Amino acid sequence: MKIWRWLTGGLLIFSISGNIVLLYILFEIKKSPAEKSVIPLPTTSDMQADAGDNTKTTVRPEQALSQTASMKVSISQLLKQGDYDRARFQLQNALKNHPRDADLLLLEAELLMRTAPLSDVALHYYDMLDMGLSDTIHETVSQRLQRLVDDAIDNLSQTQSWTALAIFAEPLFQYAPGNRQYTLALATAYAEQEKPGLMAATLAALPPDDPAHGEFASKYNRQPQPEPERSGPDASPFDASAPRVALLSQGSHFIVPIRVEEMPLSLLLDTGASQSALSADAFNRIKHEIAYRFLGNFTISTASGNSQAALIEVKAISISIFRLENLKMFVLPKAAKPRADGLLGMNILGQFTFFIDQRTNTLHLQKDH
Repeated sequence: MKIWRWLTGGLLIFSISGNIVLLYILFEIKKSPAEKSVIPLPTTSDMQADAGDNTKTTVRPEQALSQTASMKVSISQLLKQGDYDRARFQLQNALKNHPRDADLLLLEAELLMRTAPLSDVALHYYDMLDMGLSDTIHETVSQRLQRLVDDAIDNLSQTQSWTALAIFAEPLFQYAPGNRQYTLALATAYAEQEKPGLMAATLAALPPDDPAHGEFASKYNRQPQPEPERSGPDASPFDASAPRVALLSQGSHFIVPIRVEEMPLSLLLDTGASQSALSADAFNRIKHEIAYRFLGNFTISTASGNSQAALIEVKAISISIFRLENLKMFVLPKAAKPRADGLLGMNILGQFTFFIDQRTNTLHLQKDH
C-alpha cells in the first residue's frame, strides 16, 4: 500500500508542476510587447568600436550642413590666429568632400594670401572664375582679383622692385596674354631692369597700333646724360647747411642709422638694391611696437637667389631730419638677411639727392621737391 501511496503522490506533484509551467508559457505568449523585457541595442559608438572602419554612420543632411558650417568657422578662426598649418589641414579635408564650395575656396584664397606669393592667389581666383559658380560669387572673385593685381603692381612699382614685379606678372601674362595691364606691367619690369629684348617681346603681345609701343620707345630708348662738372677736388653739389648723417664703416660697406617710428635700426646702405628691406630678426623685434600693414608675399631676388618675402607698409621712417611716411619695405627671410637690421635701397635713397663722402664716412642728403 505504501508503494502505491508514494507513486500516486509523485504523479500528483508532477502533474501540478506541469500545469504551472504550461500556465507560465501561456502567460508569456499573451504578454504585450511593451511588457516584455528589452535587451538594449549597441550604440553607434559601440558599433564603431567593435567594427572599426567597416561600420559607417548615417549622417542626416542637416547634420552635414551643421558640421560644414562649424568647420568653416574653425578654419576662419585659425586664419585669424595665424595657425596656418592647422587651417591648411582642415581646408584640405573639407575641400575633398566639397571641392566647389565657394566659402571654402575663398578661405583657401585667404590662406594663400598669408602664406604664398600673390601671383598664386591671383591664379587661384582665376581657377574659381573658371568653375562656373554663381553670378554673385563670380562678381566677388572678379573684384578681389582686380584689387589684388592693382595693389600689387602699384606697391612693387613704388618700391622699384622690378625683379619682384616681373616674377609677379609673368605667370599672369602667360595665363592671359591678351591682358593689357599684365603686358604693360611685365614690359615695365623688363625695361627698368635694362632688358630691352624681353621688353620688346612682351610688348609684341599688344596690337601694332597700341600707343604703348611709342611710349616705351620714347621713355626707355633715351641716351645717358653726362654727369655735371665739378670744379676742384672738394666740389660738392650740396650747400654747407645740407643735412649730414654719420655712417658706420663695415669693411667696404656703410651702416646708416634710421628710426622706424621710434625704434632705432641700422641699415646697410646699398645703392645697388632697388628696394629697402628689414631682416626677419629686426622685424620680429619691433613689430609689436610699430604700426604696419601687411601687403602680401612676393618672390624677390637676393644675394642667395630668389626668396619669398613679405611686403609691409610702415607708418614712418626717419633719416636725420627727414621723415618719410607710409614707406613700403620687404621683410627678408632669415637665409637672406644682411649684416645689419636690413637694407637701405634706392626706393628710399632715390627720394633724395645724396652724396657719400667716404673720407669722413658721411652721407649728405638733400630732399628733392
